[in-house]
Amino acid sequence: MVEWRGVAYPASFRPIHIFDRCVQTFHATWLEKLIADNDAAFIKPSSPSKSDKEYQVNGYFKLEKLEEFDGVQIYANSLLGERVYYTAKVDHMNFETSSVAEIKESIKRYKCKVAA
Repeated sequence: MVEWRGVAYPASFRPIHIFDRCVQTFHATWLEKLIADNDAAFIKPSSPSKSDKEYQVNGYFKLEKLEEFDGVQIYANSLLGERVYYTAKVDHMNFETSSVAEIKESIKRYKCKVAA
C-alpha cells in the first residue's frame, strides 16, 4: 500500500483507457474541459445558489457544504465524485486548499492574526 494525503492506495493498479485526446491548449480548466467533452460518465453539475457561487472553484466542480468550523462554513468542490478543493470565507478573505486539515489550519491562523 502507498499512502498519499493520509489515504492508503494499492501500490499498483491497472490503468483504464477512458479516451484518447490531444490537449490543444492549456488554460485554467483544460483538464476539466477535456473530461467534460470526452468522458460520457461526466455530468456537469447544476449551478450553486447565487450566495454559494463564490465558493465554487469552477463550473465543472460540484459544490457541497461540508461542515462548519469555528463559525466558518467549509465547502467541498468535487470532480467525478472526488473532492479536489476545499473553500471557505472569513470576513472578506477567501481560502482555497486541497485538504480539510489545511483549510481548518488557515482559518485558525487567520482568526488568531485578526484577534492579535
